[in-house]
Amino acid sequence: MSIYRNKVKTPLFPFDFFEKLYQSDWGRILLIKYQNQIIGGVTCSILKNKTLYHWFVAGLDERFKSIRPSTLATWAAIDRTLKERIPISDMMGAGKADENYGVRDFKAAFGGKLVEYGRFLCILNPVLYHIGKIGVKILKRIKQ
Repeated sequence: MSIYRNKVKTPLFPFDFFEKLYQSDWGRILLIKYQNQIIGGVTCSILKNKTLYHWFVAGLDERFKSIRPSTLATWAAIDRTLKERIPISDMMGAGKADENYGVRDFKAAFGGKLVEYGRFLCILNPVLYHIGKIGVKILKRIKQ
């Protein structure tokens, strides 16, 4: 959670979301353990055995530099895709093509295709949407 609070500066889903994901048939939470300690993991969802989506990848990379828990978590999701015979493993979110984005480089290192369909945005309540955008900007400034 601290990476979202300190680096991404965007609110993370509440804990009960992850709890319900874990209890569902379509959710997967894969953990990386080292010396009986959880040092990383990835939350995934599966769409009808067609695609496994990597939602959140996290790891104690600074503390376990030689082990690279975040990289292992990403591999764990790819491995789960293979074991469950799911045709597509989608890491999601490669950022905007015209902006520098380190996460894109990380994801590209695993191979596969970068597919850019553009960004779809459907706003049902424009006033509420803009209030939310302003709220996130304020939260990011407060947390700096």
